[in-house]
Amino acid sequence: MTERYVFALTVSGTTIFAGTWGGGILRSGDNGGKWTSVNTGLTSQYVPSLTVSGKTIFAGTDGGVFRSTDNGGNWTAVNIGLARQYVPSLTVNGTTLYAGTFYGGVFRSTDNGGNWTAVNTGLTSQIVHALTGSGTTIFAGTDGGVFRSIDSGGNWTEVNIGLTRQIVLALTVSGTTIFAGTDSGIFRSTDNGGIGRQLVRV
Repeated sequence: MTERYVFALTVSGTTIFAGTWGGGILRSGDNGGKWTSVNTGLTSQYVPSLTVSGKTIFAGTDGGVFRSTDNGGNWTAVNIGLARQYVPSLTVNGTTLYAGTFYGGVFRSTDNGGNWTAVNTGLTSQIVHALTGSGTTIFAGTDGGVFRSIDSGGNWTEVNIGLTRQIVLALTVSGTTIFAGTDSGIFRSTDNGGIGRQLVRV
């Protein structure tokens, strides 16, 4: 791999995929020893997000979402209903796929990306940098802090008590502990982002 900005990494089986800024998607089948461009059908070369659902790979780009069912060999745009095309975050919970967009909030697909519906009730910031979750609980990192949905994105609640920095660029969940990467360090919540409990800076 020549020097590139790598924005996203994901693993499907024994294959690693890297989403780059300007170089599309790279694939390695030997634990990162050798990388190959796999951009057939990918009309955007700016790929800030990747996720895997079973044997299907999804790429979030500045031109919407693309899907591959053949280990990255071919990509197809899957953007019906996706009103905003810059997709910096993707996550899969079960059979449901979520896309975080800039200026369009969160979109949800229950048919493997075939169709998208906006799910933004209560989400006061429409710039979504990060998505993560488990089961029916989803967290969104936005320019207005962290939001939580306990009904698969149907409704969102702000969970920012103790979060002194509102621009949340990364999120991950471990059990009931949430880590939020911001423009000024990492914050932690130990009660699933519960209202009334502070996020502690680490």
